[in-house]
Amino acid sequence: MAVTKAQQAATKKFEDKNYDKILLRLRKDTLSKETVQAAAKNAGESLNAYITGAISNRIKQETSSLSNDKNTE
Repeated sequence: MAVTKAQQAATKKFEDKNYDKILLRLRKDTLSKETVQAAAKNAGESLNAYITGAISNRIKQETSSLSNDKNTE
């Protein structure tokens, strides 16, 4: 069954309202898309879940590190 133009418009409207999009470029000679996809599959996660989880963990780590630095001053 083909997707109608109305369905496409509704999907776009929903995504625009509910999601931020970021373009991610990976140098093929350092960290390829295939490497990240394999890591996500190995973790049992979708590619999106794997990348957003990695970003969230990094933010938590850095936020925690900043809090610890302030407490030692």
